[in-house]
Amino acid sequence: MIDFFPYDEIEAGQGGNTHSEAFSSSEIGDVYFESPEQLIKAKGEAGQTNLYLYREGSLRYVTTMEAKPVCTFYEFSGRCSSGPVARMQVTPDGEHMGIVTNSHLTGYDSGERAMMYLFDPDTSRMLCASCRPDGKQPTFDVTASQNGLFLTSDGRAFFSSDDPLVPRDTNGTEDIYEYSEGKPWLITTGTGPSLKNVFGFAGVLSRPGLVGVSANGTDVYFATVDTLVSQDHNGAAVKIYDARTGGGFPAERIPPNCTAADECHGPVSNAPALPSDRTSANLGNPKKPKAHKKKHKKCKKKHKKCKGKKRNAKQNTKQGGNNRG
Repeated sequence: MIDFFPYDEIEAGQGGNTHSEAFSSSEIGDVYFESPEQLIKAKGEAGQTNLYLYREGSLRYVTTMEAKPVCTFYEFSGRCSSGPVARMQVTPDGEHMGIVTNSHLTGYDSGERAMMYLFDPDTSRMLCASCRPDGKQPTFDVTASQNGLFLTSDGRAFFSSDDPLVPRDTNGTEDIYEYSEGKPWLITTGTGPSLKNVFGFAGVLSRPGLVGVSANGTDVYFATVDTLVSQDHNGAAVKIYDARTGGGFPAERIPPNCTAADECHGPVSNAPALPSDRTSANLGNPKKPKAHKKKHKKCKKKHKKCKGKKRNAKQNTKQGGNNRG
């Protein structure tokens, strides 16, 4: 069995917790386990860490990892896993598995940095979710959730990375990514500030990064020092955000300050536009009421002048009824 306990003791919760970690499927009983032996002929390497899957009554070979631990250091604290697997999660239906390791599981050269990989048991395909699309070696280790799930029930993976996986990630510090539809997607801005050289509780127990994700992927919780919404008045302090699908709050509308006495009175002109806000709900534009048309009656039937005008109009219509001008 895989012993996750030493890695779970990391301060700041970067190792997840005992409830979110899983090496078996809860619904159908698939089990992933390590063995130094070649349990399947011509598969794996003797003396190395061979990962196997027991699925639907049969044993399958998954991959071979180097027998060395994954060590993660955060400021003055750090812990190492008891083996090459730092994190592992299996979806309840057994259709998806996510693993964080510093072993090379694909053709990508990770330079012994910890990467997140996804395994499909139906096709036996292993792919790297956190590897740089430009092919360059990473300069930092990828981390999964601090305290919760990092793999959704439909197989989407979430992680923190200091390396830029998309062009607009230019800040060179930790950002949150989602891997779905065959490519990484940036959740945070990629341009926000970093929390460097901070010690004590701020640097160990309150680190920016992915906190966790809901099983259905609707809510992604992460810690950041960036200010992402107009309601955030906490400055550069670490706070928790929820990147919620279809959710969010409308941005605060700040009325403009008047500079002269005349400008502070009278009817208000058009309301100021909402500030750009990445989590604002699109409430749509209210429909404008139709302009009221006043019917002005120039004359009333009781007056003789009106009767004369109407008669003249009828006569003119009879005389020129066939003419279209």
